[in-house]
Amino acid sequence: MKIAGLLSAAALTAAIALPSAAFADWSPTRWGMSPEQVIEAGGGKVKPATGSSGDRVMDSDRRASGGPFTWEGRRFMAEFYFDLDGGRGLRLVRLNMLDQGQCDALGADLAKRYGASKNQYHGEWVDPASGDTVFFSHSYKGMISMPCYLSYSRF
Repeated sequence: MKIAGLLSAAALTAAIALPSAAFADWSPTRWGMSPEQVIEAGGGKVKPATGSSGDRVMDSDRRASGGPFTWEGRRFMAEFYFDLDGGRGLRLVRLNMLDQGQCDALGADLAKRYGASKNQYHGEWVDPASGDTVFFSHSYKGMISMPCYLSYSRF
């Protein structure tokens, strides 16, 4: 049982590190999974979480979080958001960068990968390979207490 957990954690880490993979639709997690399935796939790094009504994103509720995860050479904590009624499962993954000093570099890397943002205030793109919406918050530039974060979603 312990070996299976280690293998799952290793697979999760390797999958997250793939540069072209969208964060949520990587092996072993997939869009539409339940919170319990995401927690199990997290190999011990993902725990149940309870979001408040102020923590909802696009009618999705945070029900799991964890980390740290390394993705594209940067470390993040992840928050997993699910439909409020549970009917469509995992809809959004928000990645909160641990080293906030890397925010501008991450934004530049995303613009290089996806081109000009379709949102004049934040980075927002559609990943051509997956169809996922990619969002990069620029709020950290104007609001001292706001962290930069990256999210992938499928609605």
